[in-house]
Amino acid sequence: MKNKNCILFSAYGDRFINESILCANYISKFKPKNVDLILHTDKKVKDPHSFDEVLVYKNTFTKKRFSFRIDALIKIITEHGYEKVLHLDSDACIMKDRAINEIFKLLDNFDIAVAHAPCRTQGKRNKEVPNSFPEFNCGVISFTNNVVEVFRRWQEIYINDFLLDNPEETLRSGSSIYHLDQTAFRHVVYFSDLRIATLPPEYNNREVDENNCLIWHNRKVFQLIKK
Repeated sequence: MKNKNCILFSAYGDRFINESILCANYISKFKPKNVDLILHTDKKVKDPHSFDEVLVYKNTFTKKRFSFRIDALIKIITEHGYEKVLHLDSDACIMKDRAINEIFKLLDNFDIAVAHAPCRTQGKRNKEVPNSFPEFNCGVISFTNNVVEVFRRWQEIYINDFLLDNPEETLRSGSSIYHLDQTAFRHVVYFSDLRIATLPPEYNNREVDENNCLIWHNRKVFQLIKK
């Protein structure tokens, strides 16, 4: 019988799949036995051995790249039955085992745990949310199975650009659209009743130096874990 908790990578395209494998190889050395290590991807993987399971889904979201990730977060609960999930970007690696235990312990009292985006982008298009509630970084998200409906709303808002004053013009100009998934996430969690835990920076360290962090979210991490 599989575990109730998992660490999830969601990646499509060779670059991001290979990065996920590198991180998984490192994490698998100290991962607790009661936590599964899962890859959600769009094709078979040549080296799946660092994962407890590889979930292959057709990617129908190629024009909205982060929708594939949001879809993974929903499916890992609704189709695979996990109760607590720690999702990591392909360039985010857990550096110490206690990070896993502490984050899952946090979910005993909260529905979701995330860190602020490094520049605290304030979703300038969305005037409904006060600036005192900045964006969270969506590259490291831990959550329980209570979040499904909120995540479905997140995906809907992101796919349809509901928060843009003029979606066509914004997309044509290419201005500030890369992290629109975070703009949509900020909106839905603000208007939700989820219990949100804000992680300190060491759980989502975006700096170029490790600095004794617990989760290093920077491609500099590969220089260390490849050694």
